[in-house]
Amino acid sequence: MQAETERRKKAIRDFYREEFERHSRILKHRRITVPDSHLREVERALNRLMSHLDKLCHLDNFEALASQLLSKVDHITRLSGRKSSHTLH
Repeated sequence: MQAETERRKKAIRDFYREEFERHSRILKHRRITVPDSHLREVERALNRLMSHLDKLCHLDNFEALASQLLSKVDHITRLSGRKSSHTLH
């Protein structure tokens, strides 16, 4: 049971890591539409979050926390509203 729980946590962590990385890439390409000071602040927050994901995924409320953060980042990047959010050139 412990091994299954760890695999699930790892899968969830990996999913959110990939999502946050996608948003980070979008932010780098949208420098013109996002004020520079806001962009730097969001990038710092994303980098800090991603560097702590291994620890954070063990929190009981990790999924809810990561989901809320992803929603807030998505509000800035508007990635979920893009027609082709899987491809970034």
